[in-house]
Amino acid sequence: MFKYVPHRILSRPLRLHWAGWETNTYALQQAGWQLSVEQDFWQNRMRIAMKHQGMNLMAMTPSFDFEYESAALDQQRYIESFPIQVAAAMGRDVVIHEAGRIDWMFKEIDATPTFTTNRISKLEDLAHFAVPLVRTNEIIIPDESVPELLERILKLQDPAKTDRIREEMRHPEGLLIDAVPKQKFHAQIISLAA
Repeated sequence: MFKYVPHRILSRPLRLHWAGWETNTYALQQAGWQLSVEQDFWQNRMRIAMKHQGMNLMAMTPSFDFEYESAALDQQRYIESFPIQVAAAMGRDVVIHEAGRIDWMFKEIDATPTFTTNRISKLEDLAHFAVPLVRTNEIIIPDESVPELLERILKLQDPAKTDRIREEMRHPEGLLIDAVPKQKFHAQIISLAA
């Protein structure tokens, strides 16, 4: 069984290096790269694929060692201990030659650091990256109704729970962790200006 971790950060940025170029997974996503990851929890391996639609570029890292349990238990020290080399496979058209059957398990991820209190009870719970946010229902309302409806929603907010979450995000030394609580999006409110 896994050691209990009261809270951790999903998608803590991983450093990437390639031919003098250095970045991290969060910065790539902010710059328009779509990221997918193959996370092998059984063999402690990972591989990252990335694509930028606007620049028509793709890249992939080689498969690298990633100790999922160590990363979950001591994220700060583990994640900062190694940079990941991006393979020479970067360009407009990347062709991968692998002998035998190709059985990739890449899944799209959200590289935004996200605070979670989900318990680690099975191997897959050790995933380093958060899953992408799901598209939500769109609620279209008249522009003049927005302030009234937002005021009603804010009255339903639980201030004690909000304060507790903010307090849990504080580092022992009093610094805020650069992450947001894991969120569940129910809808987007869209108003159409007259």
